[in-house]
Amino acid sequence: MSKQIEEQARREAEAWVKAEIDEAMLERRDIAEFCYAAALIAERTKAQPPASPWISVQDRLPEPHKGVLLYRPDWNRIVIGSLDGGKFYIEGTYWATRLFTHWMSTPPKP
Repeated sequence: MSKQIEEQARREAEAWVKAEIDEAMLERRDIAEFCYAAALIAERTKAQPPASPWISVQDRLPEPHKGVLLYRPDWNRIVIGSLDGGKFYIEGTYWATRLFTHWMSTPPKP
């Protein structure tokens, strides 16, 4: 009888070990699939540069009389101005739009 009990105990132990190994393999597969998905998301995110808030004056001009930030490359600085009569109005002077390359809306106040 003890031989039967030993055999039964051995079978149960083998089944338990097999179940533990199967579960561990499933967990590893799940982790591998998660890592693969995370890598795909990271690659897709990296491939798409963030959109710039700057708008080329060749693409479109801002709404008239609305304060915007303007970039003029030969000055290498950003100024505040608005579109008025087809020109940019900056600190009491009108400037041709062709002198500026980009504009963007002013950021919200703090």
